[in-house]
Amino acid sequence: MGKKRKTKYVILGLLSHAPHTGYDIKKYIEHALGHFWNESYGQIYPALKQLAFEGYIRQIDDPNVSVKEKKKYAITDLGEEELDNYLQLPIEEDKMRNELLLKTFFAENVNRKVIISHLEAYKRTKSIQYDELCIYEKVIIKMLPEDPKHKYQLYTLKCSKKIYKAFMDWCDETILDIKLNS
Repeated sequence: MGKKRKTKYVILGLLSHAPHTGYDIKKYIEHALGHFWNESYGQIYPALKQLAFEGYIRQIDDPNVSVKEKKKYAITDLGEEELDNYLQLPIEEDKMRNELLLKTFFAENVNRKVIISHLEAYKRTKSIQYDELCIYEKVIIKMLPEDPKHKYQLYTLKCSKKIYKAFMDWCDETILDIKLNS
């Protein structure tokens, strides 16, 4: 398949759950997928236009939304088929990019207080994100009896929690080592 943008599949996946506006899609990505995925409005709106052109989604009439308000989209049968085909493809290798790791790699070129400051700030950020995931995890667990499909969201959330925890632990270990051995 080659490296391609996955915006199309994110949108199809979300529309397979329920119809949404472009704004709704962006907010859902930030809230439910933000711990492992991001899309900008600049990616979403052109993708919606292209998906509608290709017949994967269609604009729907919503009696609760005036003509001047946002367009709402639903997935078509063709879109469901495209999403299914994508989900069956092998996973492409994901290359991690992390600026903290880049700066740490070259930290011998900077005062140790600077890299310690970066590590502490990163740990604080990951700690806040970890706490947010814990709250979201409770929400998902409450929804499981009504809709067991949420267990798949729970799987991704648990993975992100482990990653954030590992980064926090690594920051502590690295800070301690720098302080003791520099």
